[in-house]
Amino acid sequence: MSTKINNGITWRQKYIDLSEAIFRELGFSPPHMLYDEYQPLSMEMNYAGKPFELIHSSTEMPDKVLISCFLGLLPDEGVLLGLQNMLKANLTLARAHGPVYGLNSETQIIKCMYYEGLDDSLASRVLEKMHHVANDSETWRDNFFLKTSQFSGKTHISNQYLLA
Repeated sequence: MSTKINNGITWRQKYIDLSEAIFRELGFSPPHMLYDEYQPLSMEMNYAGKPFELIHSSTEMPDKVLISCFLGLLPDEGVLLGLQNMLKANLTLARAHGPVYGLNSETQIIKCMYYEGLDDSLASRVLEKMHHVANDSETWRDNFFLKTSQFSGKTHISNQYLLA
């Protein structure tokens, strides 16, 4: 087995440890998990009023977990301007290494996504950031897709979490 794969499996165990710690932090017993060490592993949960997915790959960026917050369906109106506004915000957010917005083209669901390092992740800090992302992204429709919205291109980032 190559060193890269061995390291990916070591990171996988850190992801599992973090997932179990999140369950305990929320007052639940961790469920028994069955998985293939070489396939992406996902944990879905509702937190702070939003659905989240925490995804780990032992082969692609194994030292990180992708955290994705599902915000809602792409609105029917103002789509072009809204997506342009979202891209403008993403530029600022990406430069600050913050959460960015994305669209699942198959489901038309808007997501807010970011990577969290597994090297020193604590469940309490991960949950705190997820809480901030859920709260700060509450107004994404108003900020990007309302016809009357005049997005200035300025993104205010407080505590590295506030989203446009």
